[in-house]
Amino acid sequence: MKIKSKYLFFYFAIFIQVILIQFSTHHYETIDWDINAFLVTSLEFGRGNLPYEFQYENKPPLLFLIFFIFSVISQKSLLLIKIINDLIVFLLSISLVRLYSKKNFSPWNFIPGLTFIALTSNVWFHPNYSEYLLLIFVVASNFVYQKSESNFKYIYIGILLALSTLINLGAIVFLISYLLIIYIKKQSVKIKYINLFFGFSFVHLLTGVIYFVFGVFEEYLMSFVVIPYSYTSSDTLFWSSSQVFVQALANYNLFLYSILIILISLIVFKAVSLINNANFDNYTLEIVLQLSASVLFFAIASKGYYHHLIPFLYFLPACLHLLDRAFSKGVIIFLLVFSFIGINEKFVNQSIDNIKSIQTLEENYPTKKAYNQIKNQIDNSDIIFSTENILLLYYLDSPNSSYIVHPSLYNYSEV
Repeated sequence: MKIKSKYLFFYFAIFIQVILIQFSTHHYETIDWDINAFLVTSLEFGRGNLPYEFQYENKPPLLFLIFFIFSVISQKSLLLIKIINDLIVFLLSISLVRLYSKKNFSPWNFIPGLTFIALTSNVWFHPNYSEYLLLIFVVASNFVYQKSESNFKYIYIGILLALSTLINLGAIVFLISYLLIIYIKKQSVKIKYINLFFGFSFVHLLTGVIYFVFGVFEEYLMSFVVIPYSYTSSDTLFWSSSQVFVQALANYNLFLYSILIILISLIVFKAVSLINNANFDNYTLEIVLQLSASVLFFAIASKGYYHHLIPFLYFLPACLHLLDRAFSKGVIIFLLVFSFIGINEKFVNQSIDNIKSIQTLEENYPTKKAYNQIKNQIDNSDIIFSTENILLLYYLDSPNSSYIVHPSLYNYSEV
Protein backbone atom coordinates (compact mmCIF):
# COMPACT_ATOMS: atom_id res chain seq x y z
CA MET A 1 0.00 0.00 0.00
CA LYS A 2 2.91 2.29 0.83
CA ILE A 3 4.54 1.55 -2.53
CA LYS A 4 1.31 2.33 -4.36
CA SER A 5 1.05 5.73 -2.68
CA LYS A 6 4.62 6.50 -3.75
CA TYR A 7 3.78 5.56 -7.31
CA LEU A 8 0.73 7.79 -7.25
CA PHE A 9 2.82 10.75 -6.12
CA PHE A 10 5.24 10.34 -9.03
CA TYR A 11 2.41 9.72 -11.51
CA PHE A 12 0.78 12.94 -10.36
CA ALA A 13 4.09 14.81 -10.65
CA ILE A 14 4.51 13.58 -14.25
CA PHE A 15 0.93 14.54 -15.07
CA ILE A 16 1.39 18.07 -13.74
CA GLN A 17 4.62 18.47 -15.68
CA VAL A 18 2.93 17.37 -18.93
CA ILE A 19 0.13 19.89 -18.40
CA LEU A 20 2.52 22.73 -17.55
CA ILE A 21 4.41 22.12 -20.80
CA GLN A 22 1.68 21.19 -23.25
CA PHE A 23 -0.83 23.85 -22.21
CA SER A 24 1.64 26.58 -23.21
CA THR A 25 0.48 26.41 -26.86
CA HIS A 26 -3.24 25.81 -26.36
CA HIS A 27 -4.01 29.49 -26.99
CA TYR A 28 -2.96 28.86 -30.60
CA GLU A 29 -5.71 27.46 -32.78
CA THR A 30 -3.31 25.89 -35.29
CA ILE A 31 0.34 24.98 -34.96
CA ASP A 32 0.47 22.46 -37.81
CA TRP A 33 -2.04 22.50 -40.67
CA ASP A 34 -1.71 18.71 -41.13
CA ILE A 35 -3.85 18.31 -38.02
CA ASN A 36 -6.58 20.46 -39.58
CA ALA A 37 -6.62 18.17 -42.63
CA PHE A 38 -6.91 15.11 -40.36
CA LEU A 39 -9.87 16.67 -38.56
CA VAL A 40 -11.70 17.65 -41.75
CA THR A 41 -11.23 14.22 -43.32
CA SER A 42 -12.28 12.43 -40.12
CA LEU A 43 -15.78 13.90 -40.36
CA GLU A 44 -16.47 11.59 -43.32
CA PHE A 45 -17.19 8.81 -40.85
CA GLY A 46 -20.01 10.90 -39.38
CA ARG A 47 -21.52 11.19 -42.87
CA GLY A 48 -21.43 7.43 -43.36
CA ASN A 49 -18.50 7.61 -45.80
CA LEU A 50 -15.00 6.25 -45.84
CA PRO A 51 -11.92 8.46 -46.18
CA TYR A 52 -10.91 8.70 -49.89
CA GLU A 53 -14.49 8.05 -50.97
CA PHE A 54 -15.51 11.72 -51.24
CA GLN A 55 -12.66 13.48 -49.43
CA TYR A 56 -8.99 12.71 -49.99
CA GLU A 57 -6.16 13.15 -47.50
CA ASN A 58 -2.92 11.25 -47.82
CA LYS A 59 -2.83 9.28 -44.57
CA PRO A 60 -4.01 5.76 -43.62
CA PRO A 61 -7.68 5.45 -42.58
CA LEU A 62 -7.33 4.47 -38.92
CA LEU A 63 -5.78 7.87 -38.21
CA PHE A 64 -8.98 9.56 -39.37
CA LEU A 65 -11.16 7.16 -37.40
CA ILE A 66 -9.25 8.02 -34.22
CA PHE A 67 -9.63 11.75 -34.89
CA PHE A 68 -13.34 11.19 -35.51
CA ILE A 69 -13.61 9.46 -32.12
CA PHE A 70 -11.79 12.42 -30.56
CA SER A 71 -14.30 14.76 -32.20
CA VAL A 72 -17.24 12.77 -30.88
CA ILE A 73 -15.81 12.61 -27.35
CA SER A 74 -14.98 16.32 -27.33
CA GLN A 75 -18.17 17.35 -29.16
CA LYS A 76 -15.86 18.92 -31.77
CA SER A 77 -14.04 21.10 -29.26
CA LEU A 78 -10.58 21.72 -30.69
CA LEU A 79 -9.25 22.59 -27.24
CA LEU A 80 -10.48 19.31 -25.77
CA ILE A 81 -8.88 17.40 -28.64
CA LYS A 82 -5.58 19.10 -27.77
CA ILE A 83 -6.05 18.05 -24.15
CA ILE A 84 -6.71 14.46 -25.24
CA ASN A 85 -3.33 14.57 -26.96
CA ASP A 86 -1.79 15.81 -23.68
CA LEU A 87 -3.24 12.75 -21.96
CA ILE A 88 -1.73 10.51 -24.65
CA VAL A 89 1.70 12.05 -24.01
CA PHE A 90 1.17 11.41 -20.30
CA LEU A 91 0.15 7.77 -20.87
CA LEU A 92 3.15 7.17 -23.12
CA SER A 93 5.47 8.53 -20.46
CA ILE A 94 3.82 6.27 -17.89
CA SER A 95 4.24 3.29 -20.20
CA LEU A 96 8.01 3.84 -19.99
CA VAL A 97 7.64 3.41 -16.24
CA ARG A 98 5.51 0.28 -16.41
CA LEU A 99 7.09 -1.41 -19.43
CA TYR A 100 10.79 -1.13 -18.72
CA SER A 101 11.21 -0.58 -14.98
CA LYS A 102 12.24 -3.20 -12.48
CA LYS A 103 9.65 -4.75 -10.17
CA ASN A 104 11.01 -3.12 -7.01
CA PHE A 105 9.90 0.46 -6.47
CA SER A 106 12.46 3.15 -7.09
CA PRO A 107 12.15 6.82 -8.06
CA TRP A 108 14.64 5.99 -10.83
CA ASN A 109 11.87 4.06 -12.59
CA PHE A 110 10.22 7.37 -13.44
CA ILE A 111 13.29 9.02 -14.97
CA PRO A 112 12.76 7.56 -18.49
CA GLY A 113 9.19 8.89 -18.55
CA LEU A 114 10.31 12.33 -17.42
CA THR A 115 13.11 12.28 -20.00
CA PHE A 116 10.59 11.57 -22.76
CA ILE A 117 8.50 14.53 -21.60
CA ALA A 118 11.57 16.76 -21.60
CA LEU A 119 12.74 15.62 -25.05
CA THR A 120 9.31 16.36 -26.54
CA SER A 121 8.71 19.56 -24.60
CA ASN A 122 9.44 22.04 -27.39
CA VAL A 123 6.56 23.33 -29.54
CA TRP A 124 7.98 21.20 -32.38
CA PHE A 125 6.20 18.24 -30.79
CA HIS A 126 3.02 19.77 -29.35
CA PRO A 127 0.34 19.12 -32.02
CA ASN A 128 -1.63 15.87 -32.29
CA TYR A 129 0.90 14.15 -34.53
CA SER A 130 0.22 10.67 -35.88
CA GLU A 131 3.49 9.44 -34.36
CA TYR A 132 2.00 9.66 -30.85
CA LEU A 133 -0.97 7.57 -31.95
CA LEU A 134 1.04 4.88 -33.72
CA LEU A 135 3.19 4.57 -30.59
CA ILE A 136 0.09 3.53 -28.63
CA PHE A 137 -0.18 0.36 -30.73
CA VAL A 138 3.57 -0.28 -30.91
CA VAL A 139 3.87 0.07 -27.13
CA ALA A 140 0.82 -2.18 -26.68
CA SER A 141 2.56 -4.81 -28.82
CA ASN A 142 5.61 -4.51 -26.53
CA PHE A 143 3.39 -5.07 -23.49
CA VAL A 144 1.98 -8.21 -25.11
CA TYR A 145 5.48 -9.41 -26.00
CA GLN A 146 6.77 -8.93 -22.46
CA LYS A 147 3.75 -9.82 -20.35
CA SER A 148 1.52 -12.23 -22.27
CA GLU A 149 1.73 -16.02 -22.02
CA SER A 150 -1.11 -16.59 -24.49
CA ASN A 151 -0.79 -19.06 -27.35
CA PHE A 152 -2.07 -16.28 -29.61
CA LYS A 153 0.55 -13.81 -28.40
CA TYR A 154 2.21 -13.23 -31.79
CA ILE A 155 -1.14 -12.97 -33.56
CA TYR A 156 -2.04 -10.15 -31.17
CA ILE A 157 1.32 -8.49 -31.82
CA GLY A 158 0.74 -8.75 -35.59
CA ILE A 159 -2.72 -7.16 -35.23
CA LEU A 160 -1.40 -4.29 -33.11
CA LEU A 161 1.48 -3.60 -35.49
CA ALA A 162 -0.90 -3.66 -38.45
CA LEU A 163 -3.10 -1.09 -36.70
CA SER A 164 -0.05 1.11 -36.18
CA THR A 165 0.63 1.03 -39.94
CA LEU A 166 -2.99 2.06 -40.55
CA ILE A 167 -2.07 5.26 -38.71
CA ASN A 168 1.31 5.78 -40.36
CA LEU A 169 2.71 3.35 -42.91
CA GLY A 170 6.25 4.00 -41.66
CA ALA A 171 5.38 1.97 -38.56
CA ILE A 172 6.08 -1.15 -40.62
CA VAL A 173 9.69 -0.81 -39.42
CA PHE A 174 8.53 -2.07 -36.01
CA LEU A 175 7.29 -5.27 -37.68
CA ILE A 176 10.84 -5.68 -39.01
CA SER A 177 12.21 -5.27 -35.48
CA TYR A 178 10.00 -8.12 -34.27
CA LEU A 179 11.07 -10.32 -37.17
CA LEU A 180 14.68 -9.79 -36.08
CA ILE A 181 13.89 -10.39 -32.40
CA ILE A 182 12.23 -13.71 -33.23
CA TYR A 183 15.04 -14.74 -35.57
CA ILE A 184 17.82 -13.90 -33.10
CA LYS A 185 16.11 -15.70 -30.21
CA LYS A 186 15.77 -18.79 -32.47
CA GLN A 187 12.82 -20.25 -30.59
CA SER A 188 9.96 -21.68 -32.70
CA VAL A 189 10.80 -19.15 -35.42
CA LYS A 190 8.52 -20.60 -38.10
CA ILE A 191 5.34 -20.79 -36.03
CA LYS A 192 5.94 -17.31 -34.58
CA TYR A 193 6.44 -15.86 -38.06
CA ILE A 194 3.23 -17.52 -39.26
CA ASN A 195 1.24 -16.15 -36.32
CA LEU A 196 2.76 -12.68 -36.66
CA PHE A 197 2.02 -12.47 -40.38
CA PHE A 198 -1.46 -13.91 -39.89
CA GLY A 199 -2.41 -11.15 -37.44
CA PHE A 200 -0.73 -8.46 -39.56
CA SER A 201 -2.23 -9.68 -42.85
CA PHE A 202 -5.71 -10.17 -41.42
CA VAL A 203 -6.05 -6.49 -40.51
CA HIS A 204 -4.80 -5.28 -43.88
CA LEU A 205 -6.84 -7.81 -45.83
CA LEU A 206 -9.99 -6.79 -43.96
CA THR A 207 -9.29 -3.09 -44.60
CA GLY A 208 -8.59 -3.76 -48.28
CA VAL A 209 -11.81 -5.74 -48.67
CA ILE A 210 -13.84 -2.91 -47.09
CA TYR A 211 -12.38 -0.38 -49.52
CA PHE A 212 -12.87 -2.76 -52.45
CA VAL A 213 -16.54 -3.22 -51.57
CA PHE A 214 -17.01 0.56 -51.37
CA GLY A 215 -15.35 0.93 -54.79
CA VAL A 216 -12.41 3.09 -53.70
CA PHE A 217 -9.65 0.49 -53.51
CA GLU A 218 -7.53 2.36 -56.07
CA GLU A 219 -7.69 5.56 -54.02
CA TYR A 220 -6.84 3.57 -50.89
CA LEU A 221 -3.74 2.13 -52.56
CA MET A 222 -2.70 5.58 -53.74
CA SER A 223 -2.78 6.98 -50.21
CA PHE A 224 -1.31 3.89 -48.63
CA VAL A 225 1.40 2.92 -51.14
CA VAL A 226 1.89 5.21 -54.15
CA ILE A 227 2.35 8.61 -52.51
CA PRO A 228 4.30 7.27 -49.47
CA TYR A 229 6.64 5.60 -51.99
CA SER A 230 7.10 8.93 -53.76
CA TYR A 231 8.13 10.36 -50.37
CA THR A 232 10.85 7.75 -49.92
CA SER A 233 12.09 8.09 -53.50
CA SER A 234 12.92 11.77 -52.93
CA ASP A 235 16.37 12.91 -51.86
CA THR A 236 17.12 11.77 -48.33
CA LEU A 237 17.71 14.42 -45.70
CA PHE A 238 18.69 12.03 -42.92
CA TRP A 239 22.15 13.24 -41.97
CA SER A 240 21.60 16.92 -42.59
CA SER A 241 18.24 17.00 -40.81
CA SER A 242 19.66 15.00 -37.89
CA GLN A 243 22.44 17.56 -37.50
CA VAL A 244 19.94 20.40 -37.70
CA PHE A 245 17.79 18.83 -34.97
CA VAL A 246 20.75 18.23 -32.65
CA GLN A 247 21.91 21.81 -33.11
CA ALA A 248 18.38 23.12 -32.55
CA LEU A 249 18.12 21.06 -29.35
CA ALA A 250 21.43 22.49 -28.12
CA ASN A 251 20.09 26.00 -28.71
CA TYR A 252 16.82 25.10 -27.00
CA ASN A 253 18.26 23.53 -23.84
CA LEU A 254 21.93 22.66 -23.36
CA PHE A 255 21.26 20.25 -20.49
CA LEU A 256 18.71 18.35 -22.57
CA TYR A 257 21.21 18.26 -25.43
CA SER A 258 23.75 16.69 -23.06
CA ILE A 259 21.23 14.00 -22.06
CA LEU A 260 20.58 13.23 -25.73
CA ILE A 261 24.29 12.80 -26.48
CA ILE A 262 24.80 10.59 -23.41
CA LEU A 263 21.84 8.37 -24.30
CA ILE A 264 22.90 7.98 -27.91
CA SER A 265 26.44 7.11 -26.80
CA LEU A 266 25.06 4.60 -24.29
CA ILE A 267 22.86 2.79 -26.78
CA VAL A 268 25.62 2.68 -29.42
CA PHE A 269 27.97 1.17 -26.83
CA LYS A 270 25.35 -1.39 -25.78
CA ALA A 271 24.58 -2.26 -29.42
CA VAL A 272 28.27 -2.86 -30.21
CA SER A 273 28.68 -4.95 -27.06
CA LEU A 274 25.57 -6.92 -27.97
CA ILE A 275 26.97 -7.74 -31.40
CA ASN A 276 30.51 -8.51 -30.24
CA ASN A 277 29.47 -10.73 -27.35
CA ALA A 278 26.42 -12.24 -29.06
CA ASN A 279 24.74 -11.93 -25.67
CA PHE A 280 21.18 -11.19 -26.70
CA ASP A 281 19.37 -10.62 -23.41
CA ASN A 282 15.72 -9.75 -24.03
CA TYR A 283 15.73 -6.24 -22.63
CA THR A 284 18.81 -4.88 -24.40
CA LEU A 285 17.91 -6.63 -27.64
CA GLU A 286 14.42 -5.16 -27.65
CA ILE A 287 15.63 -1.61 -26.91
CA VAL A 288 18.39 -1.72 -29.53
CA LEU A 289 16.07 -3.02 -32.25
CA GLN A 290 13.19 -0.68 -31.40
CA LEU A 291 15.57 2.27 -31.47
CA SER A 292 17.03 1.06 -34.77
CA ALA A 293 13.50 0.85 -36.16
CA SER A 294 12.83 4.40 -34.94
CA VAL A 295 15.94 5.69 -36.71
CA LEU A 296 14.81 3.88 -39.85
CA PHE A 297 11.36 5.45 -39.46
CA PHE A 298 12.96 8.92 -39.51
CA ALA A 299 15.27 8.02 -42.41
CA ILE A 300 12.49 6.55 -44.58
CA ALA A 301 10.33 9.64 -44.11
CA SER A 302 13.27 11.57 -45.66
CA LYS A 303 11.60 14.96 -45.11
CA GLY A 304 13.49 16.06 -42.01
CA TYR A 305 10.38 17.00 -40.01
CA TYR A 306 11.09 16.88 -36.29
CA HIS A 307 7.85 15.04 -35.48
CA HIS A 308 9.22 12.00 -37.36
CA LEU A 309 11.67 11.70 -34.44
CA ILE A 310 8.94 11.13 -31.83
CA PRO A 311 9.28 7.29 -31.82
CA PHE A 312 13.06 7.65 -31.45
CA LEU A 313 12.65 10.12 -28.59
CA TYR A 314 10.24 7.66 -26.93
CA PHE A 315 12.47 4.59 -27.04
CA LEU A 316 15.76 6.39 -26.35
CA PRO A 317 14.98 7.08 -22.63
CA ALA A 318 14.22 3.37 -22.17
CA CYS A 319 17.95 2.67 -22.34
CA LEU A 320 18.36 4.55 -19.04
CA HIS A 321 17.42 1.30 -17.33
CA LEU A 322 20.67 -0.12 -18.69
CA LEU A 323 22.55 2.13 -16.25
CA ASP A 324 23.43 0.46 -12.97
CA ARG A 325 26.02 2.76 -11.40
CA ALA A 326 24.88 5.37 -8.90
CA PHE A 327 27.23 8.00 -10.34
CA SER A 328 25.84 7.60 -13.87
CA LYS A 329 22.29 7.87 -12.58
CA GLY A 330 23.25 10.93 -10.56
CA VAL A 331 24.61 12.67 -13.66
CA ILE A 332 21.37 12.03 -15.56
CA ILE A 333 19.22 13.27 -12.68
CA PHE A 334 21.37 16.40 -12.35
CA LEU A 335 21.06 17.18 -16.07
CA LEU A 336 17.33 16.39 -16.08
CA VAL A 337 16.62 18.69 -13.12
CA PHE A 338 18.34 21.62 -14.79
CA SER A 339 16.67 20.73 -18.11
CA PHE A 340 13.26 21.08 -16.48
CA ILE A 341 14.25 24.35 -14.82
CA GLY A 342 14.94 25.80 -18.27
CA ILE A 343 11.88 24.15 -19.84
CA ASN A 344 9.51 25.39 -17.17
CA GLU A 345 10.97 28.85 -17.37
CA LYS A 346 10.00 28.92 -21.05
CA PHE A 347 6.49 27.50 -20.77
CA VAL A 348 4.96 27.59 -17.29
CA ASN A 349 3.80 31.22 -17.23
CA GLN A 350 1.95 30.89 -20.54
CA SER A 351 0.51 27.54 -19.48
CA ILE A 352 -0.84 28.99 -16.24
CA ASP A 353 -2.38 31.92 -18.15
CA ASN A 354 -4.03 29.44 -20.55
CA ILE A 355 -5.35 27.32 -17.68
CA LYS A 356 -6.78 30.40 -15.96
CA SER A 357 -8.56 31.47 -19.15
CA ILE A 358 -9.56 27.98 -20.26
CA GLN A 359 -13.27 28.91 -20.41
CA THR A 360 -12.68 31.55 -23.10
CA LEU A 361 -9.56 30.12 -24.75
CA GLU A 362 -11.33 28.39 -27.64
CA GLU A 363 -13.67 31.30 -28.36
CA ASN A 364 -10.61 33.43 -29.11
CA TYR A 365 -9.38 31.12 -31.86
CA PRO A 366 -9.41 33.20 -35.12
CA THR A 367 -11.07 30.60 -37.36
CA LYS A 368 -13.58 29.79 -34.61
CA LYS A 369 -14.46 33.50 -34.50
CA ALA A 370 -14.97 33.50 -38.25
CA TYR A 371 -17.16 30.41 -37.93
CA ASN A 372 -19.34 32.09 -35.29
CA GLN A 373 -19.84 35.06 -37.60
CA ILE A 374 -20.89 33.07 -40.68
CA LYS A 375 -22.48 29.89 -39.31
CA ASN A 376 -26.00 31.29 -39.47
CA GLN A 377 -25.48 32.33 -43.10
CA ILE A 378 -24.57 28.78 -44.21
CA ASP A 379 -27.12 26.04 -44.79
CA ASN A 380 -26.94 22.45 -45.94
CA SER A 381 -27.44 23.35 -49.60
CA ASP A 382 -24.33 25.55 -49.72
CA ILE A 383 -21.20 24.20 -51.38
CA ILE A 384 -17.87 25.27 -49.92
CA PHE A 385 -14.51 25.29 -51.67
CA SER A 386 -11.40 25.83 -49.55
CA THR A 387 -7.70 25.73 -50.36
CA GLU A 388 -6.27 27.38 -47.25
CA ASN A 389 -8.36 27.86 -44.10
CA ILE A 390 -9.65 24.30 -44.14
CA LEU A 391 -10.28 24.30 -40.39
CA LEU A 392 -13.40 26.30 -41.18
CA LEU A 393 -14.74 23.17 -42.90
CA TYR A 394 -14.34 21.30 -39.62
CA TYR A 395 -16.28 23.87 -37.62
CA LEU A 396 -19.02 23.97 -40.27
CA ASP A 397 -19.03 20.15 -40.52
CA SER A 398 -18.94 20.59 -44.29
CA PRO A 399 -16.99 18.63 -46.91
CA ASN A 400 -14.69 20.46 -49.28
CA SER A 401 -16.23 20.71 -52.75
CA SER A 402 -12.76 19.78 -53.94
CA TYR A 403 -11.99 16.09 -53.51
CA ILE A 404 -8.62 17.10 -52.08
CA VAL A 405 -8.47 18.26 -48.45
CA HIS A 406 -4.85 19.14 -47.69
CA PRO A 407 -3.75 22.15 -49.80
CA SER A 408 -0.24 20.77 -50.40
CA LEU A 409 -1.65 17.71 -52.19
CA TYR A 410 -2.44 19.86 -55.21
CA ASN A 411 1.30 19.70 -55.94
CA TYR A 412 1.30 15.92 -56.36
CA SER A 413 0.94 14.68 -59.94
CA GLU A 414 -0.37 11.34 -58.58
CA VAL A 415 -3.34 13.09 -56.98
